[in-house]
Amino acid sequence: MREARLEEAHYPAPGLETLQEAVDALLPGGTLFISGGVQTAGCVIEKPVAIVGQGPELSALSAPSPDLPAISVVPGGELSLEGVELRGGAFGVMASGTGSADLAGVRASGGKIGIALWRAAELSLTGCEITANEVGLELRGDSRARVLSCRFTENAEAGIYLWDQAHLHLEGSSLTGNGKGLICYVQGCGFAWAPAEFAGAISGAGNVISGNSEADLCPPYPGAPWPSDFVLEAP
Repeated sequence: MREARLEEAHYPAPGLETLQEAVDALLPGGTLFISGGVQTAGCVIEKPVAIVGQGPELSALSAPSPDLPAISVVPGGELSLEGVELRGGAFGVMASGTGSADLAGVRASGGKIGIALWRAAELSLTGCEITANEVGLELRGDSRARVLSCRFTENAEAGIYLWDQAHLHLEGSSLTGNGKGLICYVQGCGFAWAPAEFAGAISGAGNVISGNSEADLCPPYPGAPWPSDFVLEAP
């Protein structure tokens, strides 16, 4: 592992052969600037760092293989990601344990799951596009996500899946053109071994959830667990 000594770094750059080396070189709270083009990712975030895309177009980070995540955030890791496109892989971003991720102006596409949270991980999504994955966003365990002004579209299986005791705040966002829209892991939504009722919490308002090929929301809206003004345009 490279010694952490930099408050700022650029990638690609001489002496930094991989994105992981560039991240490792940052001091906690440091910032990594990514130039345009497509870079291979596959890095693990174990400390507070920011990764910022530069240039007129989104800088792209590609997963190293279809079975690996582009970025993993583990306990102790705090990722701030801005102006970057995540491409392919098992996950665009996978946060677990007490890891956290704050994504702004990010596009996640072409993966099995665009963004996944496990256990007690936390996520903030602002102005992001999650498209053309198998599943756009998946929350499990006691994870929490705050999603503002984001767009979920063309995700083949579902835009968002909620499991276990997950907490979701969804506001001013759209889920359209997916296989399914926003689905809770409960018996009435096609999961025979699931609990009868969703044990997590859902909040938010002003969302457009319509035009998904199999279902827009499950359980059906209006009704529990959805807030009364959750959907701007009723399915």
